[in-house]
Amino acid sequence: MEIIALVSFTAYLLWIAYFTYGWFTLPTFDMVSSSSAKQNDTLEISVVVAFRNEQEVIGKLLQSMANLNYPKDKVEFIFIDDHSTDDGSMLIKTFFKENPSLQSVLIPLPEEKNGKKEAIAMGVMNAKYTLIACCDADCILPPNWLFLLSRYYQSTHCRLIAAPVAFLPQKSFFRNLQQIEFGSLLSSSAGAVKMGNPILCNAANLFFEKQLYFSLRASLQDKDRFMSGDDVFLLHACKSFYGCDSIGFLKSREALVFTQSSPSLRSFFQQRVRWSAKTKYYTDKFTIVTALVVVCMSLSIVIFSVYAAFGLCSWYLPLALWGGKFLIDMPLIGAWVSFIHEKKLLILYPLMAFIYPLYLFVLICQILFVKPKWKSRTILF
Repeated sequence: MEIIALVSFTAYLLWIAYFTYGWFTLPTFDMVSSSSAKQNDTLEISVVVAFRNEQEVIGKLLQSMANLNYPKDKVEFIFIDDHSTDDGSMLIKTFFKENPSLQSVLIPLPEEKNGKKEAIAMGVMNAKYTLIACCDADCILPPNWLFLLSRYYQSTHCRLIAAPVAFLPQKSFFRNLQQIEFGSLLSSSAGAVKMGNPILCNAANLFFEKQLYFSLRASLQDKDRFMSGDDVFLLHACKSFYGCDSIGFLKSREALVFTQSSPSLRSFFQQRVRWSAKTKYYTDKFTIVTALVVVCMSLSIVIFSVYAAFGLCSWYLPLALWGGKFLIDMPLIGAWVSFIHEKKLLILYPLMAFIYPLYLFVLICQILFVKPKWKSRTILF
């Protein structure tokens, strides 16, 4: 038993240390540092948003679009309605009618097509510009979002750019726990990009070349069973065909996109099941090994805790694993909450670290027995 625990712990230590080093060595790209380069700041960009029944939240996104610090003649906003049954489309039409200086396109997804992935593909296909920025309908965009993406693209020549996402501030204990858990994914992903091994990205803040998207579509055809977004599949395809140097992470607080946290435990697990269920279809070896290392560490803590409860091993084994994981994760978690200006969340970190192995165990069980859903539509595998 001790050997299994030692192997799990050592692998986890090396992996998280790898990501942590990547995060801390990833340079910050802000308005000051970006202005040193001689470049045209105002590239033409199409912003693509897929939505379904987002009437309650889409107004904030629209207002943040109007407040973007970017030439209005260099950006178009494309909304794709994935069979909404509310008045979201009407709100969008009314908003752009009242803001005629903003270029906009509203496209209903054809009846034979379903899901976020199909909606994004439709949006990219109808984009008139060669650069695509994606966000979700429940997001709030920072004023310099497109400006920084444009500058970073010109500075690095990366063909696909991931950028940070955080949950909107609110007085919610559950939201704060989600912020820590979500932050661990985002910061690890950023660190992995810096170390030349990208693993994850989030379509709530993603930028890529239109040509890149269509050049990789053929390689993504076997993933068409998924109705949810194929942002990670796109990243893995880009990594495979164009190399890790074609992918960048825009580490900038000014490029941080805010989105809604899950309002309930049920919706939270539905989202995580949707994300995690696709891991068994990943082909990127480093991402697969990363997932296995994380799962094995958490499962070791849960399994050895059960063993200890039945007297099959000493309690020192699961407690040592939990304590070690707590210390390994702390630098990266601390760096993330500092980056998003929410250091107060560290007070909840011990609780999150304690429940995380059990949460991951429950998530795995759900993946095995529950079909994920995208906006009330079951995703077929």
